[in-house]
Amino acid sequence: MTGKLPTARVEYGGNELRKTVVFANGDSELLLIRSVGPDQFRLEESSLLSLASDVMEVRFHDVIRATTQADGSLRFHEVVSKSDLQTSIWLLSRQIVESADLRSVLDDVTDLGGASEQAFGGYLLVHMPPAGAEAINERIRVLLVHNQTR
Repeated sequence: MTGKLPTARVEYGGNELRKTVVFANGDSELLLIRSVGPDQFRLEESSLLSLASDVMEVRFHDVIRATTQADGSLRFHEVVSKSDLQTSIWLLSRQIVESADLRSVLDDVTDLGGASEQAFGGYLLVHMPPAGAEAINERIRVLLVHNQTR
């Protein structure tokens, strides 16, 4: 076999704004992005691969520099600007994920100008403006403690 195979490839449901982003280590991920300038793209979702590998973390609303390759994919070069949002990552039980209490917290996240992403069932990323991040994190911690005492 010739050539180095990617170590991982992640794909999600289809959307015309999704592009394959290829990282320096050969990993690739289909991400929801928006062009914001020549060779610059804002991520509308976090790269889950970058959170678990040796590539730089690339998260929701970061602007990256990437070049379009012949196959239409984007070759990642660097993060041009990091998002102003603070990101917290949680691993939650199905009971918490499906609860009205968590839905209420996530509704407040959106109302406060933040966003959330859920992957693999209970993997939750919460992106918040700095002013509201600690209060939201505390509410999620309370859900975790309350769930453990049941």
